[in-house]
Amino acid sequence: MKKIGLIGGIGPASTIDYYWEINRLYHADFGLDDYPELVIDSIKMNTIVAALDEGNIKEIQKILSKSVNSLQAAGAEIVAICSNTPHTVLNKINEPFSLPLINIVDAVVDTIKQGNFHNILILGTVTTMSSRMYEQALHACNIQSVTPSCIDQKIIGSIIFPNLENGIILQEEKEAIIALAEKYIQRYNIDGVLLGCTELPLIIKDGDLSVPALNSTIIHSAAIYDKAK
Repeated sequence: MKKIGLIGGIGPASTIDYYWEINRLYHADFGLDDYPELVIDSIKMNTIVAALDEGNIKEIQKILSKSVNSLQAAGAEIVAICSNTPHTVLNKINEPFSLPLINIVDAVVDTIKQGNFHNILILGTVTTMSSRMYEQALHACNIQSVTPSCIDQKIIGSIIFPNLENGIILQEEKEAIIALAEKYIQRYNIDGVLLGCTELPLIIKDGDLSVPALNSTIIHSAAIYDKAK
Protein backbone atom coordinates (compact mmCIF):
# COMPACT_ATOMS: atom_id res chain seq x y z
CA MET A 1 0.00 0.00 0.00
CA LYS A 2 1.27 3.47 -0.91
CA LYS A 3 2.18 5.85 1.90
CA ILE A 4 -0.41 8.64 2.09
CA GLY A 5 0.46 12.31 2.56
CA LEU A 6 -2.20 14.74 3.78
CA ILE A 7 -2.00 18.52 3.52
CA GLY A 8 -3.92 19.37 6.67
CA GLY A 9 -4.62 22.17 9.10
CA ILE A 10 -7.26 23.74 6.86
CA GLY A 11 -8.89 23.32 9.27
CA PRO A 12 -7.54 21.20 12.10
CA ALA A 13 -10.86 19.60 13.09
CA SER A 14 -11.58 18.13 9.66
CA THR A 15 -7.96 16.97 9.29
CA ILE A 16 -8.59 14.70 12.28
CA ASP A 17 -11.67 13.31 10.49
CA TYR A 18 -9.54 12.42 7.45
CA TYR A 19 -7.05 10.63 9.68
CA TRP A 20 -9.71 8.59 11.47
CA GLU A 21 -11.68 7.74 8.33
CA ILE A 22 -8.62 6.45 6.45
CA ASN A 23 -7.71 4.37 9.50
CA ARG A 24 -11.30 3.05 9.70
CA LEU A 25 -11.20 1.97 6.05
CA TYR A 26 -7.82 0.31 6.58
CA HIS A 27 -9.03 -1.54 9.67
CA ALA A 28 -12.07 -2.80 7.74
CA ASP A 29 -9.70 -4.44 5.26
CA PHE A 30 -6.82 -5.55 7.49
CA GLY A 31 -8.13 -5.72 11.05
CA LEU A 32 -7.66 -3.61 14.15
CA ASP A 33 -4.10 -4.75 14.88
CA ASP A 34 -2.55 -2.94 11.91
CA TYR A 35 -2.39 0.69 10.77
CA PRO A 36 -1.75 2.49 7.47
CA GLU A 37 1.35 4.53 6.82
CA LEU A 38 0.24 8.14 6.74
CA VAL A 39 1.91 11.52 7.22
CA ILE A 40 0.30 14.92 7.74
CA ASP A 41 1.77 18.33 6.99
CA SER A 42 -0.31 20.87 8.90
CA ILE A 43 -0.04 24.21 7.12
CA LYS A 44 -1.01 27.63 8.49
CA MET A 45 -4.67 28.12 7.63
CA ASN A 46 -4.63 31.91 7.98
CA THR A 47 -1.79 32.16 5.45
CA ILE A 48 -3.48 30.16 2.70
CA VAL A 49 -6.91 31.72 3.39
CA ALA A 50 -5.37 35.16 2.98
CA ALA A 51 -3.76 34.11 -0.31
CA LEU A 52 -7.09 32.69 -1.52
CA ASP A 53 -8.93 35.89 -0.56
CA GLU A 54 -6.35 37.92 -2.48
CA GLY A 55 -6.35 35.57 -5.47
CA ASN A 56 -2.58 35.24 -5.06
CA ILE A 57 -2.02 32.11 -7.15
CA LYS A 58 1.77 32.26 -6.87
CA GLU A 59 1.60 32.27 -3.09
CA ILE A 60 -0.92 29.42 -3.03
CA GLN A 61 1.28 27.39 -5.38
CA LYS A 62 4.29 28.12 -3.17
CA ILE A 63 2.45 26.99 0.00
CA LEU A 64 1.05 23.82 -1.54
CA SER A 65 4.25 22.85 -3.37
CA LYS A 66 6.29 23.29 -0.19
CA SER A 67 3.84 21.04 1.66
CA VAL A 68 3.89 18.38 -1.06
CA ASN A 69 7.69 18.40 -1.04
CA SER A 70 7.72 18.01 2.76
CA LEU A 71 5.35 15.06 2.51
CA GLN A 72 7.45 13.48 -0.23
CA ALA A 73 10.56 13.88 1.93
CA ALA A 74 8.67 12.02 4.67
CA GLY A 75 8.04 9.13 2.29
CA ALA A 76 4.56 9.94 0.95
CA GLU A 77 3.75 8.51 -2.48
CA ILE A 78 0.38 10.20 -3.03
CA VAL A 79 -1.04 13.41 -1.56
CA ALA A 80 -4.38 15.07 -0.90
CA ILE A 81 -5.49 18.49 0.32
CA CYS A 82 -7.86 18.11 3.28
CA SER A 83 -10.07 21.00 2.24
CA ASN A 84 -12.40 21.95 -0.59
CA THR A 85 -11.53 25.64 -0.87
CA PRO A 86 -7.92 25.39 -2.17
CA HIS A 87 -9.22 23.20 -5.01
CA THR A 88 -10.97 26.28 -6.44
CA VAL A 89 -7.65 27.50 -7.85
CA LEU A 90 -5.86 24.26 -8.73
CA ASN A 91 -6.70 24.71 -12.41
CA LYS A 92 -4.78 28.02 -12.32
CA ILE A 93 -1.57 26.46 -10.97
CA ASN A 94 0.71 25.85 -13.92
CA GLU A 95 3.51 23.79 -12.42
CA PRO A 96 2.59 20.20 -11.51
CA PHE A 97 3.17 18.90 -7.99
CA SER A 98 5.94 16.39 -7.37
CA LEU A 99 3.44 13.70 -6.27
CA PRO A 100 0.04 12.55 -7.62
CA LEU A 101 -2.77 14.62 -6.09
CA ILE A 102 -6.14 13.03 -5.27
CA ASN A 103 -8.68 15.72 -6.23
CA ILE A 104 -11.71 16.15 -3.95
CA VAL A 105 -13.94 17.49 -6.75
CA ASP A 106 -13.36 14.44 -8.94
CA ALA A 107 -14.17 12.13 -6.03
CA VAL A 108 -17.33 14.00 -5.05
CA VAL A 109 -18.71 14.27 -8.59
CA ASP A 110 -18.06 10.55 -9.20
CA THR A 111 -20.02 9.72 -6.05
CA ILE A 112 -22.91 11.97 -7.06
CA LYS A 113 -23.01 10.34 -10.50
CA GLN A 114 -22.98 6.85 -9.01
CA GLY A 115 -25.78 7.82 -6.63
CA ASN A 116 -28.03 8.92 -9.51
CA PHE A 117 -28.67 12.32 -7.98
CA HIS A 118 -30.33 14.90 -10.23
CA ASN A 119 -30.37 18.22 -8.36
CA ILE A 120 -27.71 19.06 -5.76
CA LEU A 121 -27.62 21.91 -3.24
CA ILE A 122 -24.01 23.08 -2.89
CA LEU A 123 -22.92 24.28 0.56
CA GLY A 124 -19.38 25.37 1.43
CA THR A 125 -17.21 28.36 2.15
CA VAL A 126 -18.08 31.58 0.36
CA THR A 127 -14.98 31.08 -1.81
CA THR A 128 -16.06 27.58 -2.82
CA MET A 129 -19.69 28.48 -3.48
CA SER A 130 -18.93 31.66 -5.43
CA SER A 131 -16.22 29.95 -7.52
CA ARG A 132 -18.86 27.72 -9.21
CA MET A 133 -16.28 24.91 -9.04
CA TYR A 134 -18.82 22.23 -8.19
CA GLU A 135 -21.58 23.77 -10.27
CA GLN A 136 -19.42 23.58 -13.39
CA ALA A 137 -18.18 20.06 -12.66
CA LEU A 138 -21.74 18.81 -12.11
CA HIS A 139 -23.06 20.63 -15.18
CA ALA A 140 -20.43 18.82 -17.28
CA CYS A 141 -22.07 15.57 -16.12
CA ASN A 142 -25.61 16.85 -16.85
CA ILE A 143 -26.42 17.14 -13.16
CA GLN A 144 -28.33 20.20 -11.99
CA SER A 145 -27.23 22.15 -8.94
CA VAL A 146 -28.28 25.11 -6.83
CA THR A 147 -25.99 27.51 -4.99
CA PRO A 148 -27.35 29.67 -2.14
CA SER A 149 -27.85 33.39 -2.63
CA CYS A 150 -25.05 35.81 -1.74
CA ILE A 151 -26.81 36.68 1.52
CA ASP A 152 -27.16 33.02 2.48
CA GLN A 153 -23.56 32.33 1.45
CA LYS A 154 -22.46 34.93 3.99
CA ILE A 155 -24.57 33.28 6.69
CA ILE A 156 -22.99 29.90 5.95
CA GLY A 157 -19.54 31.48 5.86
CA SER A 158 -20.08 33.08 9.28
CA ILE A 159 -20.92 29.64 10.72
CA ILE A 160 -17.83 28.02 9.19
CA PHE A 161 -15.46 30.82 10.30
CA PRO A 162 -14.35 30.92 13.03
CA ASN A 163 -16.37 28.33 14.96
CA LEU A 164 -16.48 25.22 12.77
CA GLU A 165 -12.88 25.72 11.66
CA ASN A 166 -11.96 25.35 15.31
CA GLY A 167 -14.32 22.45 15.98
CA ILE A 168 -16.84 24.62 17.87
CA ILE A 169 -20.49 23.64 17.29
CA LEU A 170 -23.28 25.86 18.58
CA GLN A 171 -26.85 24.57 18.63
CA GLU A 172 -28.29 27.82 17.30
CA GLU A 173 -25.89 27.72 14.35
CA LYS A 174 -26.78 24.08 13.67
CA GLU A 175 -30.46 24.96 13.63
CA ALA A 176 -29.83 27.96 11.38
CA ILE A 177 -27.86 26.08 8.73
CA ILE A 178 -30.34 23.19 8.68
CA ALA A 179 -33.25 25.61 8.25
CA LEU A 180 -31.37 27.37 5.47
CA ALA A 181 -30.68 24.10 3.66
CA GLU A 182 -34.28 22.94 4.03
CA LYS A 183 -35.50 26.19 2.47
CA TYR A 184 -33.60 25.37 -0.72
CA ILE A 185 -34.48 21.67 -0.60
CA GLN A 186 -38.19 22.47 -0.65
CA ARG A 187 -37.99 25.39 -3.08
CA TYR A 188 -35.87 23.66 -5.74
CA ASN A 189 -36.80 19.99 -5.30
CA ILE A 190 -33.26 19.15 -4.18
CA ASP A 191 -32.46 15.42 -3.86
CA GLY A 192 -28.98 15.70 -2.30
CA VAL A 193 -27.01 18.29 -0.31
CA LEU A 194 -23.27 18.53 -0.89
CA LEU A 195 -21.36 19.39 2.26
CA GLY A 196 -18.68 21.04 0.14
CA CYS A 197 -16.63 22.22 3.09
CA THR A 198 -14.84 19.59 5.14
CA GLU A 199 -16.00 21.29 8.36
CA LEU A 200 -19.72 21.13 7.53
CA PRO A 201 -20.02 17.42 8.49
CA LEU A 202 -19.12 18.52 12.01
CA ILE A 203 -22.48 20.32 12.27
CA ILE A 204 -24.70 18.54 9.71
CA LYS A 205 -25.04 14.84 10.47
CA ASP A 206 -26.79 11.93 8.75
CA GLY A 207 -30.53 12.33 9.23
CA ASP A 208 -30.42 16.05 9.98
CA LEU A 209 -31.83 16.89 6.53
CA SER A 210 -34.84 15.58 4.63
CA VAL A 211 -32.57 14.41 1.79
CA PRO A 212 -29.13 12.72 1.84
CA ALA A 213 -26.14 14.85 2.89
CA LEU A 214 -23.03 14.13 0.82
CA ASN A 215 -20.03 14.30 3.13
CA SER A 216 -17.04 15.51 1.10
CA THR A 217 -14.62 14.48 3.87
CA ILE A 218 -15.81 10.85 3.84
CA ILE A 219 -15.97 10.75 0.03
CA HIS A 220 -12.47 12.19 -0.37
CA SER A 221 -11.01 9.93 2.31
CA ALA A 222 -12.38 6.88 0.48
CA ALA A 223 -10.86 8.06 -2.80
CA ILE A 224 -7.50 8.61 -1.11
CA TYR A 225 -7.60 5.17 0.47
CA ASP A 226 -8.62 3.48 -2.80
CA LYS A 227 -5.75 5.19 -4.62
CA ALA A 228 -3.29 4.08 -1.98
CA LYS A 229 -4.29 0.41 -2.16
